[in-house]
Amino acid sequence: MVPCNECNEFNPMRDMLASDREQHRYWSPKLNKICPGKTCAQCTHEICRAEAHELGLPDGESPSLEQCSEAIALEKRNRICHRMQTHNKCYKMLDAKHKADKAAGIFHFNKGSKKERRSADYKELFGKHLVDMCEAGKLFSTFNDFSIKMDRLRTMCANADLLAEEGASVEAQSKAYDDVEDAFFRNTASEYYSDSDVEQMQNAMERVLEPMVQRLLDLRATHLVNERA
Repeated sequence: MVPCNECNEFNPMRDMLASDREQHRYWSPKLNKICPGKTCAQCTHEICRAEAHELGLPDGESPSLEQCSEAIALEKRNRICHRMQTHNKCYKMLDAKHKADKAAGIFHFNKGSKKERRSADYKELFGKHLVDMCEAGKLFSTFNDFSIKMDRLRTMCANADLLAEEGASVEAQSKAYDDVEDAFFRNTASEYYSDSDVEQMQNAMERVLEPMVQRLLDLRATHLVNERA
């Protein structure tokens, strides 16, 4: 959550628009440069309307509140599409290759199972050395989980895109893209459990591990005393 640079109300950063107006710019120590600020949809609408009035333009020439909300939803969609660009490209390449082989009467029943052929295709597209390292380190299940997760995200993104065609509200579209983005960053544990469940599991692990660690420290101290004796 960050404050709007106009009204100072806190909002998720993804629910605001960039504003390069002088009064909204700020100095970023991290980037070592002046950066555009952020304004919420309501403030963006009111600022644009006031600027239009100063120019002598009638009402309706500036973006409406609905259009500002639509711009926020569009930014979310573009951000998700950018993050999934590589996966979508590889998926399309694999799909096109399989369709071309099938149309040419080429089948691969003598080249292992479908899962093995898919793994070979992933090696070619994602990078053989990366997959080999995953296999050597017994981490290939993580690689497969990633692929499954990205397939699920691709379906979620496609469903979110359909909302606009179905006439869903801007709020519903924006929420759908929020869900995709949240799922993109969600780790394996919180994918299946709520935040409170994950916290309880972490607390339980700490309660179990703390006496074990203390016991090991006591044993080590006793061992050092015996060695000196």
